[in-house]
Amino acid sequence: MVTPGTKSRAQIEAEAASWLCRLDSEERSPNTEAGFEAWLRASPAHEEVFREYSDVWQVMPGAMAARRSQGLVRPVPEKTVTPRRAPAFAAAAMLVLVIAAGGVWWAGQPQVYETRVGHQETMTLADGSRVSLNTDSKIAVAYSGKQRRIELLRGEVLFDVAHNPNRPFLVLADQEQVRALGTSFSVRRETGRVSVVLLKGSVELSKATEDGFEPQVVMAAGERATVDGAGRVSLDRPVVSEVTAWRKGEVVFNEATILEAANELNRYNATKIVVTDPSVARIRVTGVFESNDPGEFAAAVAQLNKVRVRRSSESIELTR
Repeated sequence: MVTPGTKSRAQIEAEAASWLCRLDSEERSPNTEAGFEAWLRASPAHEEVFREYSDVWQVMPGAMAARRSQGLVRPVPEKTVTPRRAPAFAAAAMLVLVIAAGGVWWAGQPQVYETRVGHQETMTLADGSRVSLNTDSKIAVAYSGKQRRIELLRGEVLFDVAHNPNRPFLVLADQEQVRALGTSFSVRRETGRVSVVLLKGSVELSKATEDGFEPQVVMAAGERATVDGAGRVSLDRPVVSEVTAWRKGEVVFNEATILEAANELNRYNATKIVVTDPSVARIRVTGVFESNDPGEFAAAVAQLNKVRVRRSSESIELTR
């Protein structure tokens, strides 16, 4: 393990850049902030480097307060912020720090791609890698000469990575990092859970720690790794055509509860399926449905299970 005292300046700067992105993400959570504070406490050098690149103390005063309460830092006189620096954290967080061999290189503002609810988009990146965004998804792309770095801010994305062993392909999702050279895989980020499905090739899944990223598992083709909010990893082998059916505008359910199916379909539609009756919620359903047609799903469920359908302009309620 690399201890704070043995890390190079470049390593600390890379970690600081990663924390900048996480803190500025819409998915920032108490767990994110707790991890950041733990990273700060690990070494005075962490705080020193981070302060050089942002006015983070304006955004997370609790982090500095925690350090002061433990006697780890001395109060710093307030400084005057110039107009050019006023929106410092927002600007700094959009500057991704990338470590090249022997030095630091600022990639500038990353390219951000996102899709709205019910929309999907496929694009080819500068290196030839193809990226497919599912409904309501958002990524930030920052490439350098030494690595290809993407942060999944929300949703689900499938990556077809162009092979280049000299430029690792890194995907960050919450506290998890997926590292690939040339492969095809999908990453889905939900509240309290990240899942990775490997279609072909090999990827390494790592967890963010105070010292950087700690390898958790090397996945084989066909496997799915699911990481819960506590960082526990579970592996299974789903039917790949089912978990990637969204690329064809479909969702596939195999003995899912109606509540689970409704939650999945709600990702794709402004008209939400509402299930409040416990007796309806636990009914099992199997089938293939169009992701953009919640009415079709509701009608099928009603016909097969003697369930009533109540429609409004904003929702479809399933009840007894």
